[in-house]
Amino acid sequence: MIYFNNLTDLDLKRLLAPSENIFLHTGMLQSERGVRIDYINKASEIIQPGIYILRDLSLENGLIKSMERREKYFIPNPVSMNDFINCKDSLFLEKNGAFVLKFDLIALMAAEMYNKVKFDSKRNYEDYLAYQRFPFMEHILGKFKEDLKKIILSSGKAFLEEDRKENAFFLPTFDFDRIRYFSVLKDILYKIPLGGPLKRRRITYNESRRLNKHDPWERGREIAEISKARNIDGVFFAFVSSKDKFARRYKLKEALNIKKTIPENSSFGVHISYESATDFKRAKCEIERFKKISKEPLYSRFHYLFPINEKTSAMLSSENIRADFSAGMRGRIGFLNGFCKPYRLAYESTMEIPVSAMDSALVIEKKKENYPLKNIADEVSLLGGVFSIIFHPSSLDKNTFPEYESVLETMLSAGEKMKNTTVENILNHMTAKPEFFIEGEILTVDKSSKKNIKVYRGTKDFIVKSGEKANLKEEK
Repeated sequence: MIYFNNLTDLDLKRLLAPSENIFLHTGMLQSERGVRIDYINKASEIIQPGIYILRDLSLENGLIKSMERREKYFIPNPVSMNDFINCKDSLFLEKNGAFVLKFDLIALMAAEMYNKVKFDSKRNYEDYLAYQRFPFMEHILGKFKEDLKKIILSSGKAFLEEDRKENAFFLPTFDFDRIRYFSVLKDILYKIPLGGPLKRRRITYNESRRLNKHDPWERGREIAEISKARNIDGVFFAFVSSKDKFARRYKLKEALNIKKTIPENSSFGVHISYESATDFKRAKCEIERFKKISKEPLYSRFHYLFPINEKTSAMLSSENIRADFSAGMRGRIGFLNGFCKPYRLAYESTMEIPVSAMDSALVIEKKKENYPLKNIADEVSLLGGVFSIIFHPSSLDKNTFPEYESVLETMLSAGEKMKNTTVENILNHMTAKPEFFIEGEILTVDKSSKKNIKVYRGTKDFIVKSGEKANLKEEK
């Protein structure tokens, strides 16, 4: 058990969400009966043995000035302190029983959560892009937990964590950006023998008109059939705004028709327009419209994967959005901010489920002969994360999207060995905590607890199940 003790002037609210995510992702237990980690402003505040994190104002503003590079993660703005020694390959420096983390984990968590990372050198930026092939934040957090456990056990204290199976989940999502290719306006326009860049569009459109009785972009039922055939549950996102800055969309009635086609255990979410990410009044109107056709829990995704910041997070929370799915990359596959597990956008609030791959990004990567989708899926599987993909059903039309042929099959195959389940099951897996209390050195796990606790105590590790007790002190 550990807890963070804030000795800086950082507002408590800005500490709560990053620290909550540290516990969610590592499975470590939080309790003021455990080991204290002091969050301090400067090195002169290290006056006694203990564990410390030194506040980094540059990283707090998202600036990565230097990197200590490791295989699948990096240490940002590494701390250098006189007389402190490196503990082999540990993330901690040590002197006379005082351990200092080499970087500000609290600031890094917030910078990645709110997509505000920036660089002061081209090399650091390019290396960061390379690290996005890995869920580097999960690797950092795993290493932090491993090194912290060694420090705590070496002091003669017990180390506690959830007895949690690190299941990897596969969660396909489908964005209904387009559902109409044919239109009266196009019928009129493409009867004119146009030249130049519109010639190919005219030929494609007229050929599609000749071959199809139904609109080739109306693929909801086909996606539903594919999902049922493969026994896959996913999340289906629909617009509720008839147009945005990019294109005309469709009416609320058509969004309801999409909802009627989705498989029984799949979920339905609101595809919020791009401009609504900065126009919160519009965003709230779209969410309210969505509520007319779908009950809670509410799921959202901003069009064009608009990056989530603190203000956007607060808006989603105020609208009781249960989970958002906007953290992903448009032109590459991988991990936008190094997460492959869901994380909180604010304390005890909206969860963000990061996207690992989008169909258009896979097409771009394929053109470069650089599309290691299996490697991405393997990383998620290794770390017990969520392999979440985006596919646009209209892309099934080979006439208008010839480059997308076999893309859906590639994406579904990459996740087929992982467990597919509902969004709520995934969120419950991440957020459910063991119920326990401690009297003296006796740990009791409540009978109502849905999770057990794993105890590391000296050389002996053991599980304490619901309704059981254990002595945390090392037996002699």
